[in-house]
Amino acid sequence: MRCFKCIAGIGLLLLGSTICLQAQSKEKAPSGIYTVVRKSTYVFKDRISGKRIYVATTPDINVSYIEKVSSETDVNGLPALVMKMDAEGKEKLTAFTTRMKGKQAAIIVNNRLLMAPTITSPISGGRLSIRGGFTLTEVNDLKNALQKEMDSVKQLQIPTRSLQ
Repeated sequence: MRCFKCIAGIGLLLLGSTICLQAQSKEKAPSGIYTVVRKSTYVFKDRISGKRIYVATTPDINVSYIEKVSSETDVNGLPALVMKMDAEGKEKLTAFTTRMKGKQAAIIVNNRLLMAPTITSPISGGRLSIRGGFTLTEVNDLKNALQKEMDSVKQLQIPTRSLQ
């Protein structure tokens, strides 16, 4: 069983999900932070409970707002995927987590739902550190996939920010 926790700066509390999910949709969900909804094109299935998690068709915060992605290990030696938002992304993350307080959100990377936590307080630091339940190799694979998607958006100059 894989369990994921998200830790993001001082004062952040996310009620970490222990849901282990795989994409059930035929379409690939772009990497980003999503609102969990009742029905959607993008469906993820909990491999343990069999419950389905639906996410909005577009991310609330997409990869164009990520300034830097990296991997690190914490003081306990646990690997983590770290996303640092740019100035606009930091504002969007704060507004999103403020609006979503008490509701479930989803973090998707490379069409894989890393976690679906309940937001318990706003994230104002602009930095997400997602850790727990995966190896350093898996974290590096996720980092590389996310970086590739970030580079594609920048290279193609897709106006993703205007879509939100």
